[in-house]
Amino acid sequence: MRHDRPLHTSASQLACFASCPRKYEYRYVEQREPEHRSTALALGSAVHGAVAWWFDEKIAARTPDVGDALKILHADLTAALTYPNVNWRGESQESLLADGEKLLRLFLDKHGDLPVIATEVRFDMPIVDPDTGETMPRPCTGFLDLGACRANSRAGDRHLDRGPYLMAHGEGLPAVRHRSATASAA
Repeated sequence: MRHDRPLHTSASQLACFASCPRKYEYRYVEQREPEHRSTALALGSAVHGAVAWWFDEKIAARTPDVGDALKILHADLTAALTYPNVNWRGESQESLLADGEKLLRLFLDKHGDLPVIATEVRFDMPIVDPDTGETMPRPCTGFLDLGACRANSRAGDRHLDRGPYLMAHGEGLPAVRHRSATASAA
């Protein structure tokens, strides 16, 4: 059992601590393996990886191919589902791969041409006690999925009109449950 404090604090850590301090202790301080692995987490991580690859290719001035993005999705999801303690909840690897393909195609059809200039943009910000104004000793660290350019609506072309901006969930890219999204794509 490890009992070191994490070097930074993340939004996930704060949410975990707020929902269950014991779970936080097990996961982040003692670094225990989870009893079960979630298929939803495996699916989301695999789709996320394929989307990041897509935009990294575009940033490198290469033309990404949907077929290659699907291969990455399949490889990542298959690897994530090989753990012995996957909580399947009535799903199968085949159904998750099919859902992942639908999600990835849906995302790329709708957002594959975003003017992305960076992926996985790290941020560090101070955590400030709202009552005392004291800055906590550890920063909040995280990653924003995409950094993009704003479109210039007057000229119709894309360029940095006010500098880059970062997109997180809720800014034009809604986070949806995969069942809802794949059902509407079918």
